[in-house]
Amino acid sequence: MSTSIRIAIVDDHPLFREGVARSLGEIGG
Repeated sequence: MSTSIRIAIVDDHPLFREGVARSLGEIGG
């Protein structure tokens, strides 16, 4: 469920996409 919410937020805030993508990259390793 968290993923769905995050994707929705990213879609709403393109600026956050960079931050979220970076966070996911760090988590993914």
